Amino acid sequence: MNDKEYDYPASYNLISITDPSSYIKYASANFNEVAGFDDKELIGQPHNIVRHPDMPPRAFEDMWAHLKAGKHWMGMVKNKRKHGGYYWVDAFASPIKYKGETVEYQSVRFKPDRAYVKRAEKAYAKMRNNSQPFQMFLPRTRLWMRSALFIILSSLVGYGLIHNGQSPLLSFGVVAILSTLATYILTRPIEKLTKQCRKDFNNPLMEYIYCGKINDLSEIELALKMRKQYADALLGRISISVKDSCDITSINANRAAENSDRVTSNLSEQKTEIDSVATAVNEMQASSSEISTNAQATADATVKAQDTMTQSREVIDEVNHSVLGLVKELGDISDVVLRLNHQTEQIGTVIEVINDIAEQTNLLALNAAIEAARAGDQGRGFAVVADEVRTLAKRTQDSTTEIKSAIESIQSGSQSAVSALEKGNDMSTGTVSLLGTALESIQDLERLVQDVVERNQQVAVAIEEQVYVTDEINQNIQILNLKYNESYDLMTETNQMNSSVKESSKDLSEMISKFASNQ
Repeated sequence: MNDKEYDYPASYNLISITDPSSYIKYASANFNEVAGFDDKELIGQPHNIVRHPDMPPRAFEDMWAHLKAGKHWMGMVKNKRKHGGYYWVDAFASPIKYKGETVEYQSVRFKPDRAYVKRAEKAYAKMRNNSQPFQMFLPRTRLWMRSALFIILSSLVGYGLIHNGQSPLLSFGVVAILSTLATYILTRPIEKLTKQCRKDFNNPLMEYIYCGKINDLSEIELALKMRKQYADALLGRISISVKDSCDITSINANRAAENSDRVTSNLSEQKTEIDSVATAVNEMQASSSEISTNAQATADATVKAQDTMTQSREVIDEVNHSVLGLVKELGDISDVVLRLNHQTEQIGTVIEVINDIAEQTNLLALNAAIEAARAGDQGRGFAVVADEVRTLAKRTQDSTTEIKSAIESIQSGSQSAVSALEKGNDMSTGTVSLLGTALESIQDLERLVQDVVERNQQVAVAIEEQVYVTDEINQNIQILNLKYNESYDLMTETNQMNSSVKESSKDLSEMISKFASNQ
């Protein structure tokens, strides 16, 4: 243990409270700081944990003798610090009673005057060597004893002077002077004390009323009563103020506890709501991600549909051009067939003329044969020619009939072909019209698909923003959840503090009651 003294401010109050067995129940912050301990190290420990080995046991025996007798004790004490060193205190110890029983001991310590420390060091050093200060060996003298001693000495001096032949007057003068000097020396401390008492309270009327006399001793008695009355009044005022404060503090603590319980309940409900919102946001976040994926897939499918529409439009354009070419070709073929039909009609006209000529030739040959028959042998050769001509005419007539039949077939086929071509032309024209309508529809559909693509892109952007906002909301909810946990912890701490305040208020009220019962 080092021999270094620890210094501390004179404003410090080093207070400790122990149970009847001297185990520490309370230690002030100043006490902990000066002793070098904390509450956890002191509470529940015996108070001699700070006892310094230089303190003589007789000092503590005297202290406990006073405390066990229900009296206060005041004295100089040297204590040790946790990590070495020591410190001096001017201690005032008191037993605290409640309903007639000593329930605890209280010690209030202050920084001592250095003169007290020097005298204590010398006295305790002698006591450790089983000795004591010289002044303690002398008997305690009273004022009357010292006065009587000085009177006797003065009388002896006067007697000696008279016995040696001095005049009685001189002897009386010497005795008077010595007596006056002795009286002044003996009463000088009392005069200082009464002077200080008059500074505190100088009221002869109250001095007479309270003490029944007016002199130096009554001044001291009045001052002591004044101090006691002041202490009683101060304690009474403090007791009332502290009691009122404790009552108000208790009421406020109860209200604060009720409010804290309400806030805690509200926080619990808010926690449930936050959890529900967080769950909903997580689900919305998952849905948004799924919607974003589906929207992107829809956008991709729409783009593919747009490409397909473009290809279909191009194919329809090609088909339309092909059908238009077919219509033109059908028109040309129809014109050719019509011309063929017209030419066939012209051939038919020629065939009819040939047929008429053949009929007339046949008639002429018949007439020639008749005339040849009439001519006999002379007409036989002409008859043969006429018969050949008639046969040729017959054959010509048969051929023209066949040609006419063929031409009629050709004309019938031409008419059918013309009708078919006209129907094909009409159908091609209708097809062209339908293709135009289909092309317009595809173009409209293409525009709609383009609009869908743009809207899908907008939806995709909106969903991305929604996902971003949802993430931000989720983060904010997490922050809010952390804030809730912090608020809940603070409210729990507040509840504990309220309980501590209520307990402190109760302890303070009990302490005032204990002090009042000790007066």
